[in-house]
Amino acid sequence: MKLNNMNLSNFKIFIFFLILFISSSKLSTAEIKTTNWKLYSSQVDLTSITVDNNSNLWAGSIGGIFVYNLQTKSELMFNSLNGIWDNEISEIYFEPHSEHIFAGSASGALNIFDKQFNSSINLDIFNSTFANKTIYSIDGTDGKLFIGTGFGLVVYDINRNIFTETVLKLSDFPTNTAVNKVLIIGNLVYLATDQGIAYAAIDGQLADPKTWKTIYAQ
Repeated sequence: MKLNNMNLSNFKIFIFFLILFISSSKLSTAEIKTTNWKLYSSQVDLTSITVDNNSNLWAGSIGGIFVYNLQTKSELMFNSLNGIWDNEISEIYFEPHSEHIFAGSASGALNIFDKQFNSSINLDIFNSTFANKTIYSIDGTDGKLFIGTGFGLVVYDINRNIFTETVLKLSDFPTNTAVNKVLIIGNLVYLATDQGIAYAAIDGQLADPKTWKTIYAQ
């Protein structure tokens, strides 16, 4: 049997509403269990990597954290549903004395893991009012972390879980210059920025711009 153009059009409309009705009926009677939801995030684009004292390789990515044990070949994954604040990890660092992993995110959240994989989160940077809160780089010494962010440098006390210093101006660099990389060598902390390199003694008055010396590329 052949349908003319008008009948065919009406037939398609009928089928459309029939499917819509059936789908709506199924949704209204289905039991939705949010506890069964899983997050499938991309962990292909890696942003940082480190290894702890137990041969665990920790890799940060835009989709969370991937942990691979080099000896047992076992794997773990952490995302915003099972241990970290959000998925876009911008830096990951292992602190050997506390044996903690510190994973900074693009939002400013600082995710902390102990050696049993228990996690906690410090949201001080996340809750700040700075325009760019990204944690770009972490290095540590003597129970402190020196954290390069999108607005400058912050110093974090590991034992007390608090930030003790916020450095917003480095020498004559513009205020809130982003710190792309932090490197501690001996008693000096070096900061790589788009303006050049700034460095100072780690026990100096870091919040004072005059404390910092600079190196410019020629």
